[in-house]
Amino acid sequence: MGKIEFEDVPCLICGSHGSQLITSIEWRSETLDFHLCKHCGLEYLNPRPTQAWYRQFYRNQFWEDLVSGTGWTLSGEQKHKHLLDTAPGGMSPVILKQKKRAERVADMLLKTLKIGPESRVLDVGAAFGFVSLSLQERTGCSIAAIEPSDLAREYIEEYEIELVGRFAEDIAADDTLTNRFDVVFISTALENLNDPLAFIQSVARILATDGQFVSITPNFYYFNAKNPYHPFIFAPETLSYLYNEAGFSITNYVGEPTPHSGTKVLCHDDMFLSRHFALAGTPKKEHAGATPLQLNPEEMLKRRQMGLSVVAQAKASRKRELKKKSRLKKSTSFLESFMKFK
Repeated sequence: MGKIEFEDVPCLICGSHGSQLITSIEWRSETLDFHLCKHCGLEYLNPRPTQAWYRQFYRNQFWEDLVSGTGWTLSGEQKHKHLLDTAPGGMSPVILKQKKRAERVADMLLKTLKIGPESRVLDVGAAFGFVSLSLQERTGCSIAAIEPSDLAREYIEEYEIELVGRFAEDIAADDTLTNRFDVVFISTALENLNDPLAFIQSVARILATDGQFVSITPNFYYFNAKNPYHPFIFAPETLSYLYNEAGFSITNYVGEPTPHSGTKVLCHDDMFLSRHFALAGTPKKEHAGATPLQLNPEEMLKRRQMGLSVVAQAKASRKRELKKKSRLKKSTSFLESFMKFK
């Protein structure tokens, strides 16, 4: 990969250039700045890598870095540990983690909408295809996928899942996909797109009558990890605006409530579910555009601190529970061994 190509961008929602800098990270010898729009509360990266640069990166670098252990870390350092052969069967821990996450994503999708044996489903940003496989096994649906990574596509092809495209943005120009799917979902990838609004608008064309679109994405109020792959971090309010602007009616929300004093994490036993939310929608019969969005950035940041605090408390509580179970298991095992010896 060559030097990162950057572009300056206004806020996707309101077009404003007025924003406050939240934080900066270092990546590939470059500084990346995350901003919060002062008018509508959207968090976005600016300047950001161009779509052309991101496309090349996702095609032949993103998963290759993560699988080999040389990808992004929260400290911003590039690790140089080759992890491909350290797990059972020579499978990378990154891939093992993706398999475990796939079940949680599938759970979240099935809580959000109905998928059955007759459903035609499109998985956008399918990674290694593990979510697609889980949905197939659990519902009997037919499924197709879009995935940019050459490495990940090899897995998808092995599972005999039909690949109908490489990049999410390309569905807008593919007439073969018109009205083809009952369900289109994108899991932890909408925030990776340079123009998620244009993508959501294009989804309406490929959905069948009464089709459903679902995205699962990090929740601004409960997720504060910054990485260079996320040009956006959405709050439920900002993503709902994009759905409405793209011509979708919101039909379901699965996730934590907006934090307030006394908030408790509902999904305390699963931090993925606590820090992400799913939003489902169907295309409107008539579309007049979305009502302008105005959120108070300072209030949003206060609520984020509340959300992060309760997540931290839930994680600590969960850790204590696991330790307690581990001690109990060891004590039971010791007692059983003692009784046998006796």
